[in-house]
Amino acid sequence: YRAYAKTELGDYEGAIRDYESSTAHAPDEIMAFNNLAYLLACCPDPQLRNGRLAIFFATSACRHTDWKDWTSLATLAEAHAENGTFQDAIKWQKDAIAVAPPPLQASLRERLKLYQAGKPFRLQATKGR
Repeated sequence: YRAYAKTELGDYEGAIRDYESSTAHAPDEIMAFNNLAYLLACCPDPQLRNGRLAIFFATSACRHTDWKDWTSLATLAEAHAENGTFQDAIKWQKDAIAVAPPPLQASLRERLKLYQAGKPFRLQATKGR
């Protein structure tokens, strides 16, 4: 939760460190893998984004969920978009849409349009304190 709070406050570097620590100390904590991948893929600070690492952590989350968790699949799509592999981003986003709850599918389809246009998704920067 500390990493999430740091993200909300705009301390992206601190959040990444906390998520990395969580993945090292709790390798079964899928949410930490997913959130780390999400931040590495979508961080507003370009110096902190790393598509290759985002793919690694998102893939780990997907494996732990047997490729059935829509949030992990969507994060893998975001990671591929950051990495510039948009065909893979499109594939994983479609898979996320297929298993997501119906009320969430519309927003996932909007994100799909970004990838189809060759654009990655970015978080909005927070102002912090």
